[in-house]
Amino acid sequence: AGYWAVLAVVFLCVLAYNNNASLRRYSAWILALPALLLVLPLKSQLRRNSTRLTIAEDQLRFETGVLRKSVRIVRLAMLQDVRIDQTLRQRLLRVGNVTVETANEDGDLTITNVDRPEAAAELILGAAFKKSKSKGER
Repeated sequence: AGYWAVLAVVFLCVLAYNNNASLRRYSAWILALPALLLVLPLKSQLRRNSTRLTIAEDQLRFETGVLRKSVRIVRLAMLQDVRIDQTLRQRLLRVGNVTVETANEDGDLTITNVDRPEAAAELILGAAFKKSKSKGER
């Protein structure tokens, strides 16, 4: 959504620049200013691409960062609850925050702006349920 908004602003600025003789007195660099708005959606895209959530064996692994990396590992046996929170904006964009509550002292793990948060929460709970079920069969 962010890219389309920025491209619309750039397009409107180009139209105004070409159709208004008084604007043509200014340098063409004035058109570069709206293009700088692309930094905001690019920043969000980079953040999204540098975040990874994986479920392997008996753990949930959350990695984030490009230059400075952070990794949080939660044992599925410690999982207590998975909660989804969505603002109105997030609901419109079909994303949400997924909070994994654990019995660990480190506190909850909140993953922001997750695509299809309900599916992610069900996947996490399903993995935890499978782990607790297989543990009970032993």
